[in-house]
Amino acid sequence: MPLYMVNNMSQTVFNPGIVSVTFRSLDIKSIVSLSEKASLWVIEWGGDIHVPHGNIEAAENALALCRTAGIACRCYGSYYRLPESGEGFSDVLDTACALGCRLIRVWAGVRSSADADDNYRASVARRLRADAETAAKRGVGITLEYHGGTLTDNADSALRLLDDAGADNVYLHWQPNQFESFEYNVAALRRVAHLVDSVHVFAWRGNDKFPLSDMSREWSAYLDILAGEGRAIDLMLEFLPIECEADLLRDAATLRALIDSVSVSK
Repeated sequence: MPLYMVNNMSQTVFNPGIVSVTFRSLDIKSIVSLSEKASLWVIEWGGDIHVPHGNIEAAENALALCRTAGIACRCYGSYYRLPESGEGFSDVLDTACALGCRLIRVWAGVRSSADADDNYRASVARRLRADAETAAKRGVGITLEYHGGTLTDNADSALRLLDDAGADNVYLHWQPNQFESFEYNVAALRRVAHLVDSVHVFAWRGNDKFPLSDMSREWSAYLDILAGEGRAIDLMLEFLPIECEADLLRDAATLRALIDSVSVSK
């Protein structure tokens, strides 16, 4: 049954889930069915294929199917990048609300932190603050994907952006950097754990993908860091070695075992 909890929480609750773009070739109904079979109780719907911006019918269909299956839609994976104009955000927000999501995942601009000057950073922070204020009026927050090529490509830059934006409803959607060392990722997560609401879970080293069990040691350490945060945190499987049911069932079982091991140790 779902682990999803929100209120009166004294301990961290990890929600096992999946990012819908892990199965780009499947339709909404098939993804819900697979998630239920794999005992994954949260789906992050992708705005680039399964639930496009402004497609309210697709959003309502996804929500209805998820509710029937006992699956939560907490975050809309919009792939919206923070442009200076904010063009298109109203469609993104409408779609997220139709999905019943309380968060919208966005990308923090189109430049890496190393390539961003102060003027560019200020423009992204202004746009983020404005979009966050708009979303807050409808009870929705924004979570920034911790991703290369954006202003959240490292802990220092991510923390600076959130500080510059000054919005209370902005969080981080963390994932390890597969091109950096385990020690680097542990240090980064410790810096930003208090802001993490969701995590993309995968087993990559560079461009090579592996079964999640191959990186159990690493993921156990990441979950141990997050275990003290005292809130619901979604752990979303993303990008399996092969886009197939067998790989999903295998990695979902590993993810649930990792969650259980953290729960037992606390």
